[in-house]
Amino acid sequence: EIIGSLDPKALLPQKPGEPEGTRILPVVSEEEKEEIRQKAHEKIEQVLKEQ
Repeated sequence: EIIGSLDPKALLPQKPGEPEGTRILPVVSEEEKEEIRQKAHEKIEQVLKEQ
């Protein structure tokens, strides 16, 4: 299960020296996190359907 990434490129290897899977995100409220999580799920489902 992949959560918290709206950018498909985020699933690819990071730049050297960057811990794997790390994204620099601004501090967001719990409500915003939930919204981002839902959008991420929708995007992932859409990508999976296209394959």
